[in-house]
Amino acid sequence: MRKPFIIDPAFAVPLTPTQLHDLGVIAVVWGQIDFILDEIICHVHAFDHNQRATFVTDKQIAAKLDLLRSDYTRLPKRLHAGCADLIKRVAQIKQNRNSAFHGVWGWKWETRSKTRQVGAFHSRTKNNPLRPIQLAGMAEELISLSKLAGSIMADLHGMPFVTASQFTWGAEDSKGEPASWLRERYPTIQKGRSPTARRKRPRPPSPPKDEPR
Repeated sequence: MRKPFIIDPAFAVPLTPTQLHDLGVIAVVWGQIDFILDEIICHVHAFDHNQRATFVTDKQIAAKLDLLRSDYTRLPKRLHAGCADLIKRVAQIKQNRNSAFHGVWGWKWETRSKTRQVGAFHSRTKNNPLRPIQLAGMAEELISLSKLAGSIMADLHGMPFVTASQFTWGAEDSKGEPASWLRERYPTIQKGRSPTARRKRPRPPSPPKDEPR
């Protein structure tokens, strides 16, 4: 029987099922943040549906942050600190998000040090790849950002925060309690009250020893 390849493909994903799960959480929650940023921008600029499609929907996240950064002070003053925090933290994490989804997960052999690096290698961060150990912390930070963005959206639309937090994975019931499986994997997630007040975020936990770092 003929083999489909002359040699076996040299690609293998160096992530555990749990870390692949983290990537899925990052993808879903990033979509929530992207959507809510659109909502806030359209509120700031009073865009209608057609203007949203023209000026917002297809823009890269950096361009959306620039739009919001320049004019978020048009919003009620009580939301200024939350918007500034949202913009800053999304800007800080977006390159790691790009590495996670647009980079190549694999191994890199360092000939000089004779060591193996595991990570997501992206053209913009080729000398500093995203490590598997960072994924759980990224997921936690994005969930926190989704809750923050959701609280701003709730305020702008006049809806209870619990309603927004259910949309953004912040809660799974009317009491504002985060899902139990989320708390188990991401223990720094707090109960679903409005996160607009500044709080010190605990350091994400280290993964089990058998997970790639």
